[in-house]
Amino acid sequence: MTTRMLLVLGVLLIGAGLLTAASEWLRSQLTERRLFTRLPPGGSGERGHEAAPGHPLATLARRLIRDPAGLRHSHPVRRQLVAAGYAREVDFYYYLVIRLALPIVTASGALALAHGGRWAIPAVCGGALLGILAPSWWLKARARRRGARAQQELILLVDLLRMLHGAGLGTGQSLLELADGFGNVLPTLTPELRVANHQFQCGRGRRETLEPLAALFQLPDFSSFAELVDRIERYGGAADEPLGRFAERLAEQYRLDLKTRIGRTTVKMTVVMVLFMLPSLLVLLAAPGMLSVLRFLASAHP
Repeated sequence: MTTRMLLVLGVLLIGAGLLTAASEWLRSQLTERRLFTRLPPGGSGERGHEAAPGHPLATLARRLIRDPAGLRHSHPVRRQLVAAGYAREVDFYYYLVIRLALPIVTASGALALAHGGRWAIPAVCGGALLGILAPSWWLKARARRRGARAQQELILLVDLLRMLHGAGLGTGQSLLELADGFGNVLPTLTPELRVANHQFQCGRGRRETLEPLAALFQLPDFSSFAELVDRIERYGGAADEPLGRFAERLAEQYRLDLKTRIGRTTVKMTVVMVLFMLPSLLVLLAAPGMLSVLRFLASAHP
């Protein structure tokens, strides 16, 4: 009876998850439609029911007019999914279903392992808690790994940009070539460069298209890179020297980060040595003295 009830509960919760995903999609569509309908028309003096010019709703709607995909980045979970590499709309709903179904699976597995004993309720609670937190932990870990790869690829990106500038290509042509022909060399940055190039061709500025990479990967170096590329493209001139200096600064920063990681690893290894090697050293050094003391005590008290 307990197994049947769990199966029924699991089916009900999966259905609730699907309904939640569908309602989230409908709410997203309705929100987008409401924002665009309430946006004040350009060049018209009629206001009607539109939002005020300084209203946050109108500001957000104007931003969505310039970047329709920006609606996906307004939700914290969606931002986390984009940082982890899942930028499609369907990935968000897959994630919702997983967040709702995984606690049921882990709780059922914990109950099966507990065999209905006295630890059944703590096992179910622990399994459900693990199922709730595991997707978020996994997304954060994946986003950190992508940020580390993006930091390494940024140095190579600057060097490749210098090389293409030296071959006679402009900044825009170089970024297009990097996004289209260097996918194997820059697997993390090429999809983001394609999006940035598409936004630039739609009328946004170069800095506005590259600036979001700093928030996406949590790396302020991308903000400096966006400013540098925008100045080179706006004012022209030789790009080899400023790009070379920027690459040297990135390499120096990467070396400092490596030194910091080495220092942290040294501290961690010290803890490992204290926990595992120090008892062995005590046994090796103190064992002869302890044995001699025990022998003396044994001989003194026959």
